[in-house]
Amino acid sequence: MNYKLEDTYTAHDWQKTYAIHLQNRKTYGGQLKPISIVVTQEIARCVEVWRELVDFLAKKEKISREEAEKKAIWVTSGVPDKKTEAGKRVLNVYAPRDDKDSAQKRRTENLGLLKQVDEPGSPVEWIVSVSMLTDPSFLRPRQLGSEFSIGWLRVEVVQWFTSRPLVELNGRDALASGRWERGTRAAALAGK
Repeated sequence: MNYKLEDTYTAHDWQKTYAIHLQNRKTYGGQLKPISIVVTQEIARCVEVWRELVDFLAKKEKISREEAEKKAIWVTSGVPDKKTEAGKRVLNVYAPRDDKDSAQKRRTENLGLLKQVDEPGSPVEWIVSVSMLTDPSFLRPRQLGSEFSIGWLRVEVVQWFTSRPLVELNGRDALASGRWERGTRAAALAGK
């Protein structure tokens, strides 16, 4: 299945982005599941933009915030430490669903949802992510109709992703780099 992505290269409001999304759904909905991807420069901005999008969708579609959060997910390589400026920005906009929720828990859930976004039963229509397009080895996009629409073949993206080298970190390196969150460490120690 091909992914349909919106890419405009110009700043505009959510109203225009939403209109493009609806047009893509109308045009391509019978052939594939259109998913709009919003790309940001950094992790904190990714979560901020996701919050803006969820608020917009809830208001525009007259649905609950919970329903809007099922339609839009954010995907990042990690969550900044709460003590950093970026971490404080994430905490400022991320609204936990309950007292056991956290940005890290949501990130992990979203990574799982990412594997199923193109399935017909998946409610996900929007993905907010951090740019991998800045990686010079990443695939060049294919033009899909209008100037606002580009995409990649899923098989090519999977091949590129699996060709990436694995990273080996020992515990000290991970702790020093701030990449080893409490939950990740527990899972690693449990052998998961």
